[in-house]
Amino acid sequence: MINYFRKIITGYKRRERIVDGEPATFYYVGQMVMFSPVSMLRDLVLKKQTADFAIRTLEIDPLQIQTNIWPLSGKVAAKTKVIMECGSSVLKVYRYAAKLDDVNVSHYEFYVDNEIAAIFHRKYDYGRTFNTTAGKIHQKLNSIILKTDEKHLFTDIASDTQLILEFFGHTQAWIIFKEDALREIVEYWDLQLRK
Repeated sequence: MINYFRKIITGYKRRERIVDGEPATFYYVGQMVMFSPVSMLRDLVLKKQTADFAIRTLEIDPLQIQTNIWPLSGKVAAKTKVIMECGSSVLKVYRYAAKLDDVNVSHYEFYVDNEIAAIFHRKYDYGRTFNTTAGKIHQKLNSIILKTDEKHLFTDIASDTQLILEFFGHTQAWIIFKEDALREIVEYWDLQLRK
């Protein structure tokens, strides 16, 4: 009954699930899409430690890059929201799904204690729009031909923002704003799994 009223007021249904051994609250519209935010972050941390990146520096304006990668911000509601307590921190993840430039897109925003920590963006394009997507994310990437067989890491020393572009079956990008906060979430979860 409470779920019914919540759906009428907010538009979202609510489900409690166990994700990676810990409780998570999913709020969703339509069909519930289960995913593990912590597994996604674990993969990111592992990738940063082990991948062979083509590394470059790039001036990145954190607000501008968010707008460039997701011009639908504020225009589309998140299909799924996940809230997980991670020790003293709270992880919130918003998952959006839409068509962008005639391509299906999944877009995830990761917040730690209500501050944006990372964005994961995947275009289901089989790599066809890899370079044009890179150019839309950051104007300076229009003048660089990026190889799809390499993982590209761009860092901004001033803001400590990082951009990872890669082709992994599809074009995908990570924008990392608060790497330490993400690493703490993963370390907390790893400790919980060992208990």
